[in-house]
Amino acid sequence: MKAFILICIFCLLSMTIFAQNERIDSLKKVIATTKVDTVKGRSLCRLCRELGKVDTCKAFSNGLKGLKIVESRKDERGIAICSIYLGNIHYQQNNYPQALYYYRISLQSYEKTKNQKGISLSLKYTGDVYYHMNKYYKAMYYYHKSLKICDRLGNKLSKASSLHMIGDSYLFLSKYSESLDYYHKSLKVNKEIGNESGLASTFQRIGEIYEYKENYLKAIQFYQQSLYIYEKLKDSTNIGNLLTNIGDIHESLGKYPEALDYYHKALELLRDGNDEIGYSRTIHEIGNIYEDLGNYRKALDYYHKSYNLSKKIEDQAGIASSLDNLGNIYRKLGNLALAKHYGLKGFYLATEVGDFETIRIVCQTMYQIDSAIGDFKSAFEHHRLYKQYSDSLHNEAKAKEFGRIESRYQFEKEAEEAKRKEAKELLKDQALNERKTNLQYLSICGVLLLLFSSLMFIDRFHISLTMMNVILFAALLILFEFLLILFDPLLDQYTGGVPVQKLIFNSVIALGFAPLHGLLEKKLRRRMTTTTKS
Repeated sequence: MKAFILICIFCLLSMTIFAQNERIDSLKKVIATTKVDTVKGRSLCRLCRELGKVDTCKAFSNGLKGLKIVESRKDERGIAICSIYLGNIHYQQNNYPQALYYYRISLQSYEKTKNQKGISLSLKYTGDVYYHMNKYYKAMYYYHKSLKICDRLGNKLSKASSLHMIGDSYLFLSKYSESLDYYHKSLKVNKEIGNESGLASTFQRIGEIYEYKENYLKAIQFYQQSLYIYEKLKDSTNIGNLLTNIGDIHESLGKYPEALDYYHKALELLRDGNDEIGYSRTIHEIGNIYEDLGNYRKALDYYHKSYNLSKKIEDQAGIASSLDNLGNIYRKLGNLALAKHYGLKGFYLATEVGDFETIRIVCQTMYQIDSAIGDFKSAFEHHRLYKQYSDSLHNEAKAKEFGRIESRYQFEKEAEEAKRKEAKELLKDQALNERKTNLQYLSICGVLLLLFSSLMFIDRFHISLTMMNVILFAALLILFEFLLILFDPLLDQYTGGVPVQKLIFNSVIALGFAPLHGLLEKKLRRRMTTTTKS
């Protein structure tokens, strides 16, 4: 069965690579043969996108060539598309300043062409960059701007994604109530469009919040909802990670047999899904359980597996953490030489990586190992470092909190500035509409003046009495309608828009027109009769 699955995966990958190579070859032919600059420029940009999946150096080279051509032809749409592709490559390589630079260019070009979908996309990508830079308030500022356009366009998939990312931003700011609010909004939209992967991802996040809050019953409920969808989608990697999360909850509750059951199920799925980071994390958790149960030999076995896998995937923080665990287990087993060997390796690596939390934990382990050996000088030094890094982490937490406050102030300042600009634009639009309305009123007055002036000289034209009556009726009808439009806002103030009261007022105006019509008709008939006799 496994062999069959591997063959299927291999065939699928082969087909994907073949299709991708075909697209690359096709674009290269277009670039080589076309004489139209905009076509060549845009084709280079698309080639940049395709090559970005296999060769980033060539992707950059072609993307920059394409951008240069579309810029020389002032092809704003081409500039926007090319900048998006270049920004995406920088984003994937964690080169965030350059990614922001190209997303800004794409945003400006989309704004020039008034491409609302493109503007929304550029704003969303900019938010993603700030999110990964841990500038969550700044990220939310761009997500909200993108969200507003998605609402206007009815783009529900992008709307659900932006709502989810705002929820993620609040989650990492430890603002759980705000985070839950946006996750539930995202769930609602995803349900409307039937986006199952979006639903599963959001259910998982809500479960994580309840796990952080130690509301384990609710956490498991949401994890189970997410698990049900991922099982339907046959997403083995996410199923494995969810099972690990559920295992974590059982471990926290001290239900070790149940936790181990979930962890072992997760391992099989994570191995099949080639998720080595998730696999390493789950092995580490199994080691923790055996350590808590006092089965140090089994714990040692799993910590060694975690250590070897972390080395394979070059996860420096994971290696340092595994070394610390190995040092601690060997201390408990009474092998103090090996304990110190692994403990020191963990300390040096954590220091090299600059992972303060791991350094703090390793220093505590080393203090215990040195005390057991009787090396009190070294024990004192490691205890001092443990206290120092504990204080540093406390100060760092304070600094982060200050940074969050500063970031929030900046976010609110920019949001206020955006509101001021919107208010200014609104006033401008209102003034323009008012001018248009006044011009329309003047036009209507001009038409009425022309009609009634023609009635004054009607006796000079040889027309029938029937035609005269039609012209008089038309002039009075237009005047009646004009007065209704003119007095309607004033009438709404006094009647509150009550239909019966408005009808009575309109009827009074209409009744006033009856004698006026009779009087004008009588005078015009007399003039026309006098003219005929003459």
